[in-house]
Parts: sequence; structure tokens; C-alpha cells
Amino acid sequence: MTIPKKFKLQTKTFEVHYASHLNNAGSDPDQDILGLCHMTDGLIYIQKGLIDRELELQVYYHELAHALLYHADGSWQLTKNEELVDRLGHLLYQYDESKKGDLGTAVNKTLKADLTKFVNTKLDEEGE
Repeated sequence: MTIPKKFKLQTKTFEVHYASHLNNAGSDPDQDILGLCHMTDGLIYIQKGLIDRELELQVYYHELAHALLYHADGSWQLTKNEELVDRLGHLLYQYDESKKGDLGTAVNKTLKADLTKFVNTKLDEEGE
């Protein structure tokens, strides 16, 4: 999975950036954090240089969960529930990591095969 540079929720376009040092002035300004979502500005920040790609994705999905809950509810109430946000973020990560196949590709291959067969049948009929 690739973390997008931009995405849209309702009318708000979000941008995703990496930052060297993050802190949350709303709680403990001395406590380093791994990610931050500014709903009103449409910005998600991810700590640069995290241990591995899995942690980076989990941080992204956690911050995405904040944004989703804010836009689904229209208020800050659900976004302040870190346990809910964390659970939703893990579910989004699990979904993305475990999905298999591409229905669009499978359908397109089937349609292409059917169309090819149809065209070949018609060409054979015309050739007789």
C-alpha cells in the first residue's frame, strides 16, 4: 500500500506530509508523537524515519481514522476517543493489507475474453 500525498473527504482535500519532529501542543508539548491530523487545515503529518513500513502505515491509518470520524460525525467528539480511533485505524490497516485480487481487473479480463471470442465467432461466420 502506498500512502497517498493527497485525498479528499467530503469537500476537504487532505495532504499527507512527513515531519522530522512532531509534538502535540494540545496535551504535553514535550511528548513526541508519531502522527498528527489537523482536520481544519486538511493536513496529516507522519513522523519521518519510523522503525519500519508497517508502523508508518499504522500511523497513517490512525490519523486517517481521526479524519474519517470527524467528517462522519461532523464534530470533534469521536476524534477525541483515542481507543476508538486506534481500533478503527488498525481495522483500516488490516483491511488494506489483507485484501486480495482486483475485481475490476478480473471483470475486465473476462469481458475482454468474451468480446474476443464473440468477434472471432463473427469473423468465422462471415468467412464461411
